[in-house]
Order: sequence, then C-alpha cells, then structure tokens
Amino acid sequence: MSTYSAGMLENKPTSCPQQESACTWDLASIFPDVVSWRREFEAVRADAARVADLKGTLGVNGERLHKALRAIDILGERLGKVGVYASLRSSADTRDDSANKMTQQVDTLSAEFGTLLAFVEPEILQLGWEKISGMLVQYPPLNDFRYHLTQIERGRAHVLSHEQEKLVGILSPLLSISESIRDAAHDGDMSFAPIQAGGRNVEPSHGTIDELLQSSERSVREAAYRSYTDSYRARAKTFAATLTSQVTTSLAFNRARNYSSTFEKALFVDSLTPDVYHAAMRSCREHQELFRRYFRAKAKVLGIEKMAEHDIFAKLSPRSPEIPYQKGVELVLDSLA
Repeated sequence: MSTYSAGMLENKPTSCPQQESACTWDLASIFPDVVSWRREFEAVRADAARVADLKGTLGVNGERLHKALRAIDILGERLGKVGVYASLRSSADTRDDSANKMTQQVDTLSAEFGTLLAFVEPEILQLGWEKISGMLVQYPPLNDFRYHLTQIERGRAHVLSHEQEKLVGILSPLLSISESIRDAAHDGDMSFAPIQAGGRNVEPSHGTIDELLQSSERSVREAAYRSYTDSYRARAKTFAATLTSQVTTSLAFNRARNYSSTFEKALFVDSLTPDVYHAAMRSCREHQELFRRYFRAKAKVLGIEKMAEHDIFAKLSPRSPEIPYQKGVELVLDSLA
C-alpha cells in the first residue's frame, strides 16, 4: 500500500510522519495474529459443513425458518470477517505471497459455502409465497428477513433446482479466475517508466498516480499520464483476453439462470428496468454541454488553451490544504459516527 504518496511532488512532510504501523491497517482489531485467523478460518469451514443439516427443515414453521436463516447469517458474518482480514493483509502488500494465498483460501471457502447453501433458495421457493406470508404473521421475528425473502421470491424465474444450484456453486470459482489474472498483472507485474517531478526522478505507481495527475506542473501531469497509460498499452492483449474471458464466463452463468444477457442481470440486481437505464444515458447525452462548460472554465483557470486527458484531475489551486494524518483519521471516524 502506498501510504506515503502525499506530498511526494514537493518537499513537504509525508502524510504520515508517525511510525509506519500507525499508518497501516490495525489488523489486530480483527484478529490478534495469523494463527488466530487460521483457527477461525478452520472453525468457519467446520461449521459451514453443518449447514447441510438444515436441508428439509426450512418449511417446518416460522421459528425454524428464522433459526436457519439466522444461523446462515451469522456464519456469513464470520466468513466476511476472515475475508476482510485476508483482503486487508493482501492490500497492504500485493507482493506478499502468503497474504495472497490467504485470500485465495477465502475465495475457495466462499465457493464451498455457496455450494452448501444451494438448497436454501429452491427450498424456500418451493414453500410458496402464501405459506411464507403465513409464517411471517405466525412468528414475528421472521420479519427480520422479510426483505431477503421477498428478494428470493422476486428472483423466482432465475433460481434453479437444488442440484443445478449445487453445480453452479461448484463452478462459481470460474467467475473469479479472470479477475485474479487481471489483479496479478495489474498489482504485481506492472511497472512504469520514471519521470521528472520536483527536480528528481519519480517512478509512478498505482498509489502515486493520483498525486502526480494533480500536480500544478502540466509537464509532470503529461509525463505521468504517458508513463502510466503506456504500461497499460504494453499489456493490452493480456487485459483484453481477461476481459473477453470474464464476459464469456458471465454470459454462460447468466444464461444458465435464464437471463437473456449480462445487461439484464446487471439491471435485475439493482431492481432497474432498461427504460430507467436508457433514460439516464439519454439525460447524460442531452446535458453533456454542461460538462463541456466545466472543462472550458477549468482550462481558463489553469491558463491553458485546451484541456487534455492529463489535465482532467489538475488542481485549481497550486497550494492544497494540509491535513495532518491524525486529523484525517478523526474526520473519517466523525463521518461514520
């Protein structure tokens, strides 16, 4: 993680003058250490295997359905916790093979969990909404899952039989292969040609490119943009192949679930219709002149004749407000209070 990118263009203090540990994830707040994470990972795996015992019990009564959904919910929370720990550990250093292995193990466990849960939606749909409605009345705590149950009913046409859902769950890791290849190329293999910034050689990176593209010096912005995009162009065939693979795989899975296209699936997830989507696109086209006016005004403030791609993120003022690291932490915490 590029924690120290702020201020790299000028001779300013780094954004985090404290010890490095104060500027990285406090993973101990999730698990004290990797040993504790491993222990919980194995416990989640063992408890997930017991989910199969719930099969055939969901329609007994409202209380049993609530108990089953709550157990699955809690297990999902625990799986999410081990996943967040592994993900943050990997994000701190994308070259850490042990951390990357942890995220892969979580992905595998998530796929296994999905396979074990393959019976849930088909079994709930088999009950019928009339019976579910009766259960909601008979056992009020079940209303905690009312929205979840209505969403299952909404997707009735796209839920398969238990055996088919199980097969889809087994195959689901295929959906993440393209992204894994892309991440390996993007986070691990990419390098960028050094540029001149602030009178010294600076090598752009994923963590510093934003700062470089906001430089008050146009030559720095242009050099950073070219260095960054040239590296992507050099790997264009790799990224194109991974994108093609992702689209092809997604289309196959979506058709298996009775969606006519990936477009329909994407809209269905957010409860949108094609009319809403096309209306939004039409509005963007009809009002694009407002965006053009903004760029013309920005070019005038920057003192350039015409905006280029490398000018889009340029700061309007050469001096940015200085926010100490600890103050930034306080702002984030206050916003989430």
